[in-house]
Amino acid sequence: MKEIKLCECGCGNPAPIAKKTSTRNGHIKGRAVRFIYNHHLALHKIGEKNPNWKGGRTQDTRGYMFILSPDHPQANKFGYVRQHRIRAEKAIGRILPLKHPVHHHSKNELVVCENHAYHRLLHLRTWAYRACGHAGFRKCPYCKKYDSVEKMILRRSGDRIQYAHAECKRIYERKRRKTWRGLSPEVH
Repeated sequence: MKEIKLCECGCGNPAPIAKKTSTRNGHIKGRAVRFIYNHHLALHKIGEKNPNWKGGRTQDTRGYMFILSPDHPQANKFGYVRQHRIRAEKAIGRILPLKHPVHHHSKNELVVCENHAYHRLLHLRTWAYRACGHAGFRKCPYCKKYDSVEKMILRRSGDRIQYAHAECKRIYERKRRKTWRGLSPEVH
């Protein structure tokens, strides 16, 4: 006679029969398991009832604060939205499309950017200003030093355009060609 057992989550559905023995899951081949797949999650306390509840706020590994807002159109799969995005939307009074990133100028100052390219430009200028005191300078990808764009040449790297010192690029290319030929990469 086949054993009929109901799922222990309280849904009232019959629990499936284990196809193989699994000590890790507590299954015995031929016997009913305790829960239908993923029904054990119903026993976990969700939201404010969970002992790990932090008021609907969490932080990712890069330091961004997220606020629980499951009804927001741009919420992630767990229902969270970045706090600075919610603050910017509250300030302008409408939901921002995803094509408009929000830039942190400082801890309390936010800038709504027209597109991701403009957001990237703000970061480049901020990094340059912090490194050398001139927001208009660019970093050479070879020597890693900041300099005026008038003293640099344009260099294409895939779909990006970068500025580089002509001499740094020449030295790099000379080393690369020697390595291709199987010679020592030192420049003579």
